[in-house]
Amino acid sequence: MTGKPPDRQPPAASSHRAVLRARLVAAAEEYQRSGLGGHPEELARQVQLAADLGSEFAGCEDRFFDFLSPHRSAGDLILEEWMWNLANRLGKADMVEEAVAVSEIFARLDPHDAWNHRCNAAVVLAQAGRAEEARRRVQTNLTDYPDRHLVMIRSAHAAAAYGDLATAKSLWQALELAEEGGDPEEVDAAREWFEHFFDDHGPDDADRAVLTERVADWHRRTGWVTANARLGQDGGPGLTRPAPVRAGPKVGRNQPCPCGSGRKYKRCCGRP
Repeated sequence: MTGKPPDRQPPAASSHRAVLRARLVAAAEEYQRSGLGGHPEELARQVQLAADLGSEFAGCEDRFFDFLSPHRSAGDLILEEWMWNLANRLGKADMVEEAVAVSEIFARLDPHDAWNHRCNAAVVLAQAGRAEEARRRVQTNLTDYPDRHLVMIRSAHAAAAYGDLATAKSLWQALELAEEGGDPEEVDAAREWFEHFFDDHGPDDADRAVLTERVADWHRRTGWVTANARLGQDGGPGLTRPAPVRAGPKVGRNQPCPCGSGRKYKRCCGRP
């Protein structure tokens, strides 16, 4: 008999993955109930789940999202949101080592959003006062993802957290990348982040006004009017975008956005 045998999982492996999937769904449901909080014992169980997922799919990470597919549907990102936010939740619970380990595991399992998970690790370390470790990760992230404006914004957030305000301010290139992308909401989000940075760390800095005028000029040159502009306010129709579908728990407007952007919910997916 010749030919390659079909790629089927043995019954024991299939059963093991079914148990893993059930644990994952339970963790996502707990996230829906608890939001960005969570009891340390439950968070520890979720750290173990992340480790088990990393071990199960080591060497075959491309199959991980096939594994998730039975519990995913259009607009339902709760499993991904659980992954995006677990490190942040661990950081809030002072489980910093666990947060970094989880970020590394999810970066391997979720290569499309690896930048997000690696930024999570840098921010958690910065907020924990581990400045040198955070600085090294910020530098690595900026080197590995030079064309992602969200990496620059989140790196600026980490740099500000460990007190390197000069580096945080220097990451204005994020605004240039957002402008190149052509999405006015992303441009405004970058502007708002840096405006809040100046409000917190340099309210009298002359560059704050330069930043605001630069974005206004970009809108004038491109003809874009954001969704926040009223119809006809700037001589043209407002740009409208469909409201995002959220499957997760209700998020406070001043909490980090569950999408993982690093911005406050009210300045990201919770914007009117």
